[in-house]
Amino acid sequence: MMPQKAENTLYQITSFVCPLCSEKSERKGNGHAYCLKCMPLANRIKSVASQAVKKAIKEGILPKITSETKCVDCGKSAFCYDHRDYTKPLKVVPVCASCNYNRGPGKYIRGKSTPKDWADRRARIRALRAKGWTLDRVGKRYGISRQRVLQIVEGGK
Repeated sequence: MMPQKAENTLYQITSFVCPLCSEKSERKGNGHAYCLKCMPLANRIKSVASQAVKKAIKEGILPKITSETKCVDCGKSAFCYDHRDYTKPLKVVPVCASCNYNRGPGKYIRGKSTPKDWADRRARIRALRAKGWTLDRVGKRYGISRQRVLQIVEGGK
């Protein structure tokens, strides 16, 4: 049986600014670094970067972390590769678990899109649809829903 918390102990509510959307939000204790609205995007970006590192290790581009791999911050045995910027998935350094925690979350750069970016994306999606790709397959490729793919193809932003 798990011990229960005393009634008078509560999590401290702290305010923070989401690094993705710059909106003020609240969290319990040392909870998430991103607001609930941006959390799915942050997780997707992080997942893509992590998969790129795993693939690079498998292909021999990055060395596998072993007991001989040292943390770049403190010199202890490294635990994992750390991203400082998830938009550069292979720009990583080996760190130990405590240094990884102390470094905090990596950055998720979310640039402003321009009309030209949307026109390019729309053209690429239309080309895939012309090749016979389904809405679901295109959506998975770009990490968006099939309804969003349909909106983009029909000319919406």
